[in-house]
Formats: sequence, structure tokens, C-alpha cells
Amino acid sequence: MEFEETECYKFFLAPLEDPMLIILIVAAFVSIPVGMYENDWEAKGALEGIAILIAVLIVTVVSAYNDWAKEQEFKKLQEVYANSAKFFVFRSGVIVELDFVDLVVGDIIKLD
Repeated sequence: MEFEETECYKFFLAPLEDPMLIILIVAAFVSIPVGMYENDWEAKGALEGIAILIAVLIVTVVSAYNDWAKEQEFKKLQEVYANSAKFFVFRSGVIVELDFVDLVVGDIIKLD
């Protein structure tokens, strides 16, 4: 299964809307110059901020992958039910055989 470009962006950017991740990103960008100032503008002062950004990146990638995997499983499940499930439904006083995708709210399914 291949990613479509829009799916990549949708899954990768969606976790970044989490307020906690936004706070962490802002904290990282504040921490980098403050840490460097406190360490006489040496690169080691930026390590805390960089570590926060790496953690945010890891969380975002893992969340994106999990969301993508869940959506793929959902699509597979929908295909299985759409192709195989038939139901006898009491609709408008008549029993009719319908596919899973044709069921609507208010249908009364006949259980055997």
C-alpha cells in the first residue's frame, strides 16, 4: 500500500495540532537561545532544546504511523463487509435483502 501525498501530510501534521506538542515546540525554541546564552554561546547549551524537538519529532512520526495503520485496517474491514455482508431488513412493511452499505438508520434487521 502506498501513501498518497495528501495522506502523508494529513497524518503527519494532524498530531502537531495537539496543544501539548505546540507548547513543547515553543519551549524548545525558547530553550535553545537561552541555553546557549547561559553557556557563553556554545553549542552544548542548545542540547536541551534540540532534545525536546527530537522528542516531538518521534511522537509525531509514531502518531502518524499509528493513524495511518488504523485507517488502512478500517478500509480493509469496510471492504470485507461491503463485499460479503447481506442482511434481511424489515423496511416499509416489507422484508428486503440488502448489502451492508445500503443499511440506514431505522432499518430493522431480521436476526435468525
